[in-house]
Amino acid sequence: MKLKITFNLFYFIILFEIISLKAQNRFLNSQPLGRTFTTENQGENYINLQNAIFCFQNLDYEMALQHVDNAISQDPYLSEAYIIRANIKSKIGMISEAEQDMIVANRLNPYVLNLFGYNGIDGKKDIIDVSVEQYFEQLNTKQSISIYKLNIDRIDTLKNKEVYDLLNDLIFLVENENWVQGIKLIDDINVDSMSNFQLQFLDIKAFILIEQNDFEKANVILDEIISIDEDYPLVWYKKAKIQRIKGNYIQAKKYYDKALELDENLINAYFERAIVNKKLGELENAIKDLDYIINKRDNNMVQAYINRGLIKKKSGNISGALSDLSISIDESPNNINLYISRGNLYYIIGDYWRALQDFNTAIELDVNSKESYYKRALCHLSLLDYNTACNDLNKSYELGNDKAREIMEYFCID
Repeated sequence: MKLKITFNLFYFIILFEIISLKAQNRFLNSQPLGRTFTTENQGENYINLQNAIFCFQNLDYEMALQHVDNAISQDPYLSEAYIIRANIKSKIGMISEAEQDMIVANRLNPYVLNLFGYNGIDGKKDIIDVSVEQYFEQLNTKQSISIYKLNIDRIDTLKNKEVYDLLNDLIFLVENENWVQGIKLIDDINVDSMSNFQLQFLDIKAFILIEQNDFEKANVILDEIISIDEDYPLVWYKKAKIQRIKGNYIQAKKYYDKALELDENLINAYFERAIVNKKLGELENAIKDLDYIINKRDNNMVQAYINRGLIKKKSGNISGALSDLSISIDESPNNINLYISRGNLYYIIGDYWRALQDFNTAIELDVNSKESYYKRALCHLSLLDYNTACNDLNKSYELGNDKAREIMEYFCID
């Protein structure tokens, strides 16, 4: 089976610029860059590669081949040299020979094709291990309970001071995730005697049960609410949330739709429906829901920006994703996941210096982030700074990242 050759001038030029700079400033006097190098040949090898790419750019393919052949003769295990030679041969029509060089490069180092972008964006996503799901934002307890705070503010405290105080006490317990005391408070009062406020107490009880993952009891409470008032919007919102948590996204969407038909200002429902739409692959609908929250300047706006950015990334809208994540970072500058997400994007498009800045910040926020060290190492590898990369890979491995060890076996001296 033949290996597909894709000539990628963009990455080739980047590699040339990197090699040119490094060869002049670092390689001649540096320590070994990888376990296949020696201090005697590493500078000469990379000068050969620099000259090869320079000749290639000036259309002198014969001299380009001579320089890269010299590098390979000095070190036959230099996987990058085979990639460069494959590109030169592909350009002059030596397709079968180019395929062989790519096969050799891949055999010498199964990570090198992805690392230098020769398998495109998908290859770079694979090596940096991008997962949109990993950072997708959910509403925390305080954000979820904000709906009930709005309802409390509408209570006439002069006529209903007892109810007002009870609901305030209950919300305080829920905000602090004191589930047991919250249930006890509700059970200790006569909810049926609360007249117009009966649904609020039952609804909060269902909320607590959902947070405890007791969906069966929660559904019993929700069905009781429906029997009292089937047009109570929060009951359908709660039913939707249960179905979403259980992975029943189609049914969850139906319930969110019903909740929003009854109350179009139910911001949390837009947020969670966006998550469901994303799960169902309906990315445009997900973005519309998040747009609504952002345009409303709601308190959940930061999470909406984050999720919209991640959805744009999933749909291939890299510039839109970068814009949303940058806004999110401005609003939430201590969120390590935002820097990692944006760093991933910069890495994927080959902007290694900006990616480095984000991973540096992520490490400043959490010096034990094995993921940040690993991804910063990939940037250094792409910039051919093997010493720094190997230090980061070793740190990531020490923190428990086994994949870092796999990469070290191909780029670092034991």
